Amino acid sequence: MIGIKPVEEDSYQKIIEWNEGKGEDYLYQWAGHKVYYYPISVEQVKMRVNEKELRKVN
Repeated sequence: MIGIKPVEEDSYQKIIEWNEGKGEDYLYQWAGHKVYYYPISVEQVKMRVNEKELRKVN
């Protein structure tokens, strides 16, 4: 069975690596057009995670 859990900070770089050498279409295929912009960066992932954490608190 596959389990889904929130991304942890030590995995941010792995997300970037999965997208290296791939184009904008690949990023938008799994992330959509509103979540990240090409090229994806660790800073973008951090901001997204922090946004989701803030929503949980409020």
